[in-house]
Amino acid sequence: MATYIKDKNKLNEILIINGLTQQDLASKVGISRSYMSSIANGHKPVGTRTSKRICEVLNVKYKDIFVLTSSTKVLQK
Repeated sequence: MATYIKDKNKLNEILIINGLTQQDLASKVGISRSYMSSIANGHKPVGTRTSKRICEVLNVKYKDIFVLTSSTKVLQK
């Protein structure tokens, strides 16, 4: 099973609401900007600690932005 972003548009909306860029979020979470971009675009899965930290920084629930799937890639809206 792997965790992916559900909807990149929703993530971008949440970033705007929080006044953050992907770079800001990456810095706060402790990951590279390129990895954050890959996560946001659904190209790479998110580890447990990283997904938890993203939720903490954005003040959202896991189920609001992530999906657990057995597929290697989630279709983006």
